[in-house]
Amino acid sequence: MKIKFRLFSRLPLPLLVGALMSLLACGPGEVNVVDFTLNGRSIRSSATEPADPNDTTQVLSVFTGDTLYIRDVSQPAENVEQRSWDTDGDGLGEAAYQDAKFFPVAFEEVGMQQIKLVVNEKAPGVSKWIMVNEIYQGPKITFIQPYASETVGERNYTIECNIANVLFSEEVSLSINDREMGFDFDPESGDLRAEVRLFRGDNEVRLLAKNFEGEVEEIRVVTYAKASPTAVAAPPRPSTRPRPRSTAPAKPASPPPPPPAPQFKSAAATAAAASQYTKDCVDLYSRSTFSFNVRTKAQAVNLQSFKLYTNTCGRLIVTLSGPGLDEEFTASLNGGRSQISFGAIDPILRANSDYTISCKSTTGGGCTETTPARFENATECALSSRPSPYLTLTEPDGKFIYDLKFLYP
Repeated sequence: MKIKFRLFSRLPLPLLVGALMSLLACGPGEVNVVDFTLNGRSIRSSATEPADPNDTTQVLSVFTGDTLYIRDVSQPAENVEQRSWDTDGDGLGEAAYQDAKFFPVAFEEVGMQQIKLVVNEKAPGVSKWIMVNEIYQGPKITFIQPYASETVGERNYTIECNIANVLFSEEVSLSINDREMGFDFDPESGDLRAEVRLFRGDNEVRLLAKNFEGEVEEIRVVTYAKASPTAVAAPPRPSTRPRPRSTAPAKPASPPPPPPAPQFKSAAATAAAASQYTKDCVDLYSRSTFSFNVRTKAQAVNLQSFKLYTNTCGRLIVTLSGPGLDEEFTASLNGGRSQISFGAIDPILRANSDYTISCKSTTGGGCTETTPARFENATECALSSRPSPYLTLTEPDGKFIYDLKFLYP
């Protein structure tokens, strides 16, 4: 004889429901899905840092200072009794976010960052990754001198300014009346300094700075008005004597005014064109100094600029000497091709005269190199130099100069 037990079938329905609820309440319920969203997005979790930071399926990209909203979406939500959040990668939960279901956070450190959630103290939890990118800003120019447009009585003038968010001197250009000027620029401090010689009248100082976020331009006008001395007449002495009639001869007529200075309006160039440059045939010059000579012909000329090549960045000291001129200025070397402007001294070379221009490389000029740049000598290159009816260029030390530009009347 078999005896069948039907315990639950013999219990009334209310007691049956109560028994089932008691069984379910014996311990904490299981959380089947541990997950959270970042700014409302659910990306794939990964216990290790993703190899590709650009994989948008498992990396969320944000910028420094951006607010990131984190929300726990674990299921079943009613079984979540405790939450531990690690947002700084130290493996410990932050007390500020303990048991928080939703909270904002922002990151200031650039790079890959891990956010980890552990529910009900059951490791290892779920980790997700974000890439924090740096916010890049466009350049910012602050003029120190001239702070605003001004009139000065001295031709020698110092330009000073600060440029923020620019890393290389090649991203900065300075010109006066559209003529490029040399300058010293320190990317770390942003300080720029240029010693220039002003043109007579208005000098439009134009400073341009750029980076991959954009470019800005600031313009100031410095007017050079040479002060002319004013004679102060002594007061006449009172006299009671009768004035004798003058028998002195009449003063000679004033000499005619000097002819106006020539206006240099036409542009020309000599030396090899920079378009002929090739790296294959040049070698590095062993010395840090070289010179070249310029002989003018029937007309005066106004030197503008020339190009040369170096193996690295640095500073160049240029000296020009000859009839009526003994000038020196500095310029920055970019590494590779550099254009050297004579605008700082605005030299006018007399007709039928010989001049020597010396170039010396040194450290500095906003460059971190500890040894002076070396000049690229193109003696072995098959370069064709453009002849000029206005001047003759000779290079006794090698072949360094490209595109020597000048103006003539």
